[in-house]
Amino acid sequence: MVRSWIYNIKKEDLIQYGIEFDIVLTGTVDAIRKEFGEWPLEFLEQVEWSAETYGLDLDLVPRAMPELLKGTALKWYIANNEHWRTWTSFATSFQEFFLPRDYFTKLLEEVIRRKQGVDEPFKRYMVEMQTLMRPLRFSKERERQQIYSCSLPDFRAFARPYQNGSLIELMQLAEEFEELERDRERLRQHT
Repeated sequence: MVRSWIYNIKKEDLIQYGIEFDIVLTGTVDAIRKEFGEWPLEFLEQVEWSAETYGLDLDLVPRAMPELLKGTALKWYIANNEHWRTWTSFATSFQEFFLPRDYFTKLLEEVIRRKQGVDEPFKRYMVEMQTLMRPLRFSKERERQQIYSCSLPDFRAFARPYQNGSLIELMQLAEEFEELERDRERLRQHT
């Protein structure tokens, strides 16, 4: 299996790459690789948000990359410039180089494994799941289903799937459920 270039360099070199990309990297080698390894997605997402905010055609953005990239990323762009005609083709090439080969597979596995903690408030769990799923670009329905299916079993028994057609409805049901749980806990303490 071929691994991303980031797994083939030492900690000192990783920190140096971080400096080139204006990213402060600290911690273990694995933590640094994870933090730096997520940089490509954050960069692409920021470019997409900026293009949307300023009403720019994303398909024109790859031509401006020499102004946005620096260090190793700029060298990669110059060495591999395919004169990308669409944002999607540029983003795909960028991810193929800067992300580990199995990044999205592992991310999907992590999403599937992630369960709401017993004492974890639903809203915190929901936002963490949304953040985790964002690079996978799930539909709103798939996102809602995943969040629901990994929530607490007692909550799923309380909020049947037919009762929540949207994430907002699911969140409202969770608020009701958590309020009921607090009421139950108060009753237990008084008996």
